[in-house]
Amino acid sequence: MKLYRCPLTCSEAAELALAEGGVAYEPVEATIFTPESTLVADGSLLAHIHPKGYVPILELDDGQRLTEVPAILSYVAEISKSSNLFKPTDALSRVRQIEWLAFTSSELHKGVSVLGGSRLLPEAKERTSKRYARLINYVDQYLSTQQYLVQNQFGVADCYMLLILDVWIPLTRIIDLSPHKNIERYVGEINKRSKVQTVIGRAKEAARAMRQSMAGAGAKSPR
Repeated sequence: MKLYRCPLTCSEAAELALAEGGVAYEPVEATIFTPESTLVADGSLLAHIHPKGYVPILELDDGQRLTEVPAILSYVAEISKSSNLFKPTDALSRVRQIEWLAFTSSELHKGVSVLGGSRLLPEAKERTSKRYARLINYVDQYLSTQQYLVQNQFGVADCYMLLILDVWIPLTRIIDLSPHKNIERYVGEINKRSKVQTVIGRAKEAARAMRQSMAGAGAKSPR
């Protein structure tokens, strides 16, 4: 199994899920923050691997390829045999997991990209920022009674959520998370996990390097 990955992309959520799930994989480095997304090893186009031309791409042992992080994370949850990663066993749990993956992808992830990398008109930026703050408030309120996102067990939805809350938002500084004490507790508890310290620690190093190299408004936000 291969994971086509790039630092500061949602492929890092897939990496964390694979690590927590004890699923063996070969990482294949790519770069997408250029006009053409390419493989690091030989410079070939990522679009030759999959027409979408971006990461993550999970290549299975039989050659099939999965794209889109919610789909990849759902697949990892299904194939994992590790007790470290929650595996839904009933219809409602599966749907709840999909619900959080969809929300994180379509709202929180997208919001980072829009607010962190786009030149919005002032009115649009204010409106979008207020909406994002409302969604973060929702997450914080939910976590007031929950240790993790689904069935109070660490799972793939938490892998994705952690990447947004602990790497991308601090990198882009689109919102101040310090008033959100339930999010602070959630992030702190997850960061005690050894696989998280390795994978997310590497992501934080990449974020620090990007922050140092950012040159004003022209800088790219995470994908």
